[in-house]
Amino acid sequence: MARKKEVWNKTVDENLKKNLMLTAYAAYENGCELSKDARILFDAQRYSRATALAILAEEEFCKAFTLKMSADNYRWDSRLYLALRNHANKQGLAEALMTYTEYANAEARLIGLSAWASLDEGKLKEVVAAAKERLIKPVKDYLKQDSLYVSISEDGAIKSQPKDITKEYAESSLVSTRVFQTIVATALGDESVHEEFLKI
Repeated sequence: MARKKEVWNKTVDENLKKNLMLTAYAAYENGCELSKDARILFDAQRYSRATALAILAEEEFCKAFTLKMSADNYRWDSRLYLALRNHANKQGLAEALMTYTEYANAEARLIGLSAWASLDEGKLKEVVAAAKERLIKPVKDYLKQDSLYVSISEDGAIKSQPKDITKEYAESSLVSTRVFQTIVATALGDESVHEEFLKI
């Protein structure tokens, strides 16, 4: 018999808000360390492991962002909690936030603003819908797995191996992770990344 998932919703008081923020900062710091380790592996030409750690770092940054938003919006429930444990959901959210930030910053530059002043809800919904559609086939999660494991086909043959991950995959993953790290750092109030954020 399948176990029914417990549904819960907690009132976010000051203590829970403090816990959410402390956990957000811990997840962010862990993401930073994973990102640094990914760079070390990349420099050592260990591209498959660098790719996997870069993607894991991005997932930790997404966890930090989600926890920060939960604290800010006084929302903490089983749905959010379970989403934090789903790799594809975190990767999809990261992709949507990067796509929207890139769009909003480009729009702001077009009209001469240094940063976007308001949310384009229509564009945000479009970006989120596109990210949800891509969750059907979580490409980034497959890449992370391919970076770590030998994949086997139904006829028992090797389908892919970590050594198949190229420098270009690793480099792309590191760049994506750095962009998302900048977005999350900005959300967490780190003003030292402001100029980098505006270039996204």
